[in-house]
Amino acid sequence: MASTYPIAALAGVVSALLFASATGGNALAVPLVYLAPLPLFLAGLGWGMPAVFASGLAGTLVLLAVASGYAGAGYFVTLAVPAAVLVYLALLSRQSSAPAPGSAGPGAPAGLEWYPPGNLVTWAAVMGGGLTALTVPLLGMDAETYRASLQTILENTVLKDIEERMADQLDADQLVALTSFLVRALPAVSAAIWFLTITLNMWAAGRIIERLRRGLRPWPKIEAMTFPQEFSFAFVAVLILSAFDGIIGIIATGFAGSFITAYVLLGLAVIHALTRATQFRPILLSMLYMGLVLFGWIALIVASIGIGEPIFKLREKFSQNTGNAGRNDD
Repeated sequence: MASTYPIAALAGVVSALLFASATGGNALAVPLVYLAPLPLFLAGLGWGMPAVFASGLAGTLVLLAVASGYAGAGYFVTLAVPAAVLVYLALLSRQSSAPAPGSAGPGAPAGLEWYPPGNLVTWAAVMGGGLTALTVPLLGMDAETYRASLQTILENTVLKDIEERMADQLDADQLVALTSFLVRALPAVSAAIWFLTITLNMWAAGRIIERLRRGLRPWPKIEAMTFPQEFSFAFVAVLILSAFDGIIGIIATGFAGSFITAYVLLGLAVIHALTRATQFRPILLSMLYMGLVLFGWIALIVASIGIGEPIFKLREKFSQNTGNAGRNDD
């Protein structure tokens, strides 16, 4: 325990420096901000809840001291607290009726049932939408004020750069249409980016900790993850609400972006499971991930697979078919 807090403090300092890289003015350093949650998850998954609390607190204090109150508060709300919540959930367990791995027989000791990875992903998706919703009042308490504030920000940043680079290709009407699209889509995009950042860093931390043999829980089978049924109902609800024009529609759009991205991860889990039996799996998966990077619309196809999995149960049918084929071969 004595070595836990120095490790946690170091993790918090590294996380804070990565988070602060976005404010340094160097475009090459900006991507480092996406690695800011990684030290927090490494501390939490490897050394437990005291470590993730201490690292989050250390990171917040560093930013308050060297940056600003806004940076410290933003780090605390968007990274430190979500990381602590997700680590807490990940380390939840209960006694299982199934025997512990590696044991068998009537007198075998009972194993532990850990918090399901699919539930962790859905909670991260909810937090992504919730954090986006928290930013709405900062820009306006009604839809008109929010959109006007966001449009002003975009015109002074992204749209200004686009207009300078593509002045000969965009006329005034196209620029107005692009502005309207960005204002409408930004809540969904920001929620999706936050969600991917937090979940991929947690996954990477889990794999690193597993390799270091420091894991406080066994590494779950991501390919087999499922989402709770309530998440499907919530997804339908936010899709309906996102069609509204008011502030409710803006908030729901953020949740919808986060939820759809969660279904992309579920779709990838399904595809990983379905391709496990083929010898061309590395090539197929490489082409899939390359396509996701180069062609964003492929993500919608993958998300559709994830959305349809609870209905069509592709993994279950595939395992049954392969099992039957194996028995026929015998």
